[in-house]
Amino acid sequence: QFKYAAKFYEVAVEREISQGRKLSIDDKAWMLLQIAQCRKDEPAEAVKALDKLLELYPNSTWSRAAYVKKEMLQWLATEKPVRMVGEAK
Repeated sequence: QFKYAAKFYEVAVEREISQGRKLSIDDKAWMLLQIAQCRKDEPAEAVKALDKLLELYPNSTWSRAAYVKKEMLQWLATEKPVRMVGEAK
């Protein structure tokens, strides 16, 4: 179900106008953040969306959240905390 939402956001973020108004930098950054959230089970794809947000909209309201989310995804990929918890049992 999230893959369909991600596709919707991918189409929407390429538009300049939505519902009769020009999309702002924060609108587009938010959409990229939502793409990353929808792709959370595909970390490499999620990171691509976050990288795009950070590259294109570094001063947006959502850039700090994107940075933190990217750091978390990278930490999860390298540290594998679920595996560590299983080993501790």
